[in-house]
Amino acid sequence: MTSSYITPSNEALSALSWNSAQDGKIAYDPVNRSVIDVNSAMDQLMGRCRDELIGMSVTELHPQDERERVVAVTGNLQDGTTLHTGFHIQRKDGEVVPVQIWCSSQVMLDGRGITIVEFRDITLRLRNQLRLSSQNWALAAFSGAAVALSRARSEQELLQSICDAITSESAYALAFVGVAEHDVGSSVRFVAGSGSASGYLEGLNLSWAEVNLAG
Repeated sequence: MTSSYITPSNEALSALSWNSAQDGKIAYDPVNRSVIDVNSAMDQLMGRCRDELIGMSVTELHPQDERERVVAVTGNLQDGTTLHTGFHIQRKDGEVVPVQIWCSSQVMLDGRGITIVEFRDITLRLRNQLRLSSQNWALAAFSGAAVALSRARSEQELLQSICDAITSESAYALAFVGVAEHDVGSSVRFVAGSGSASGYLEGLNLSWAEVNLAG
């Protein structure tokens, strides 16, 4: 028993790659930067139908503050595929989505120069990176506070060292310790503080009266 295989044409493979891709793709004219065609994934990413996207300038796919950079990138494409980060696309509903972009060099198709650009939504990746960074910041702060606990020679030094340990990570702009005073104004006395925003505490008058009453 023999099996026969049908070898698809290059055109069929290209169409399959274009139509089944999970990332958004556009073909555009590098001379006037107008969109020639898009795949279905790009429709979904932009929240626009194919007919709306065709004819748009590639700069219009991006937020206003990124469009000059888009012009610079699309006007200086080198041979081979180039990767670009730090860009976003702006959907029809106004939502701004972070993307990673791959640009091909200019190719000739039916006598016309075109460039293929692929857009990958990296929202989830950035969210996971931020979550991991937050966990690392918290662990570093906890570790620094533990070291301070073992080395401090007084309560004041301990409290200040803990604040310093927390704000050694750039994620935390301010850490302070306040003591609730039992005076007429139920004031809060700052006994330690640190961070790039520590100046915020100067002249700041806090009261724990409302917290006390709510309890």
